[in-house]
Amino acid sequence: MMQFLLHPTWFYNIDSAFEVVSVIVTAAIALYSLRIYSFTKENRHKYFGLSFLAISIAYLCKILTNVVLYQKMQEVGGIVTVTKYALHALPIFSIFGLFSYRIFMLLGLAGIYLLLSQSRERSHIVLIVYFIVITTLFSGYAYFIFHMTAALLLMYIVGFYYQRSRQGQGKSRSLVAAFSCILISQLAFIFIFLNSKLYVLGESFQLLGFLILLYEYYHLVLRRR
Repeated sequence: MMQFLLHPTWFYNIDSAFEVVSVIVTAAIALYSLRIYSFTKENRHKYFGLSFLAISIAYLCKILTNVVLYQKMQEVGGIVTVTKYALHALPIFSIFGLFSYRIFMLLGLAGIYLLLSQSRERSHIVLIVYFIVITTLFSGYAYFIFHMTAALLLMYIVGFYYQRSRQGQGKSRSLVAAFSCILISQLAFIFIFLNSKLYVLGESFQLLGFLILLYEYYHLVLRRR
């Protein structure tokens, strides 16, 4: 039997349901931004849309990976194990699924970071992409490094929108709240080794963050009609 350190078994599939919301919200924002780009031809809308599309793909990869894992996993004596049937299929599938989730997530967050920082230097972009790839590969052995990198990118995003909110831009306040919740979720995931219930906390804050983004997106669409 192979053993996996995962979140509470009672939370299986509930987290996938939470992340379905994340897929819907990020996909909606991506499609809306790309639609605006089709009219305005402003690159910022295109890159913003592609960044959220990458995040949407990331969550979709995570959902598919988890669904397959949950179907093939059973709990024996309180220890999460993998059945003999799943033993041959899990390594390649789980590695590919987790790699895809992490690479698309970091690319999406880095895209938003580069857009907000207005960095157009090719060397800067190449360095960011290189750092993401190395982090994703290494995070297969050190889980917390991936979430730490995501948290650092989110810290900048939160800081950017916080400065905007201090300048009196009202919609930035809701974006501060949304990305702050997602930031808290990443911080919770970092320390999951202390208590598996932190995974539940992280997923809950992540869901709240995307629900706030959905609320802001809904009102943005209404204002443009």
